[in-house]
Amino acid sequence: MSEEELLRRAAEERATIVSRYKHGRENGAQIDPWEDPGFEIYHVTDRHGFIQ
Repeated sequence: MSEEELLRRAAEERATIVSRYKHGRENGAQIDPWEDPGFEIYHVTDRHGFIQ
């Protein structure tokens, strides 16, 4: 890829990230499961009661 293509791609990715933050949790917001703190994998507790 040329430098111009890389800069254009970076600008597109940056715009996508910023738009996701602007939408927050409104209807129509696109949130990947791994970005959602409510995703169950983040709320697993061990045998001592600590969240892993």
